Amino acid sequence: FWLKQFWLQIRAHSHPTSRVLLSQTCSCGCLEAMCSGEATPHKPDSEARSGGPGGGPGGDVSPPAAKRLRMSLPPITVAPKPRAILGCLCIATDNVMPEEGPAFVSRLRGVELRIQKIRFDSETISADTFYRAAGDISEAARQFMPAEACSVLGLSCTSMSFTLGAELVDKQLRLASPGANTTDMARAQLSALQALCVKRIALVTPYVEAVAASNVRMLESGGLEVVSSATMGLDRDELTTAVTPDCIADWAAAVDCEEAEAVVVGCSAFRACGPNFIDSLEARLGKPVVTSTQAFLWSMLRTAGVNDSVEGYGRLLTKC
Repeated sequence: FWLKQFWLQIRAHSHPTSRVLLSQTCSCGCLEAMCSGEATPHKPDSEARSGGPGGGPGGDVSPPAAKRLRMSLPPITVAPKPRAILGCLCIATDNVMPEEGPAFVSRLRGVELRIQKIRFDSETISADTFYRAAGDISEAARQFMPAEACSVLGLSCTSMSFTLGAELVDKQLRLASPGANTTDMARAQLSALQALCVKRIALVTPYVEAVAASNVRMLESGGLEVVSSATMGLDRDELTTAVTPDCIADWAAAVDCEEAEAVVVGCSAFRACGPNFIDSLEARLGKPVVTSTQAFLWSMLRTAGVNDSVEGYGRLLTKC
């Protein structure tokens, strides 16, 4: 008790301009709060429990109101409006973009990356899965609230993009935001290779054969020649994400050939867009490397009007 009284007296003297709570001993033996020398009303425990003096009804059992300290609040400050807000729609099984995307965008002043996930009913990467989930693209895009705040909306899945096609992807995105600028990972691959003035490529993918063949057809329909390709035969993103970056680099080196002007590493579930991964692989191969996530982020930036150069992510982000 005396230690507490001593501490309260010290606080009272050290903060002369504050209203400091002191205490005194009540008739029931407890400490009664005092503020600036005025005791607050207090009832012994027996009286509070019974509802009034002598146990009768009608007593005030509410705790005494707290005394507000005098304070001076600073003004509210607001951050500058971002240069661009990138609205990224990931598939439910993609756990790589939420890591690699923010790491990339953190290098850019005034750019925000906002991510929503598209609901899936299966982990299997296949055309059937994608078509069943197509209607959920717009539902996920609406969760940006408001979607109109995004400078660009993009579908972040290579195989879903080339399976559904640009027309259906854009239709779904614009159900959420009718005037939106749009992109997707398949279009981003093609645009990136065109920006690099590449015609002949080598391709590495994680997909089963049917999905990998669709990726080749998409690239060839865009005017490219796939001179060499290899796929890992994986049917789920969980398996693709488990592949190490070193393994991806070794497969890229194995599929590369003299005829290829660039190497493409397809699929957002590959861990192929970490800082300096692409720069290191380009130095090893002596030619440009385009990965799905790198191309998609580049496309989102350029579509949003951001033309900054970003080191560590390949020639695409420094030359185009």
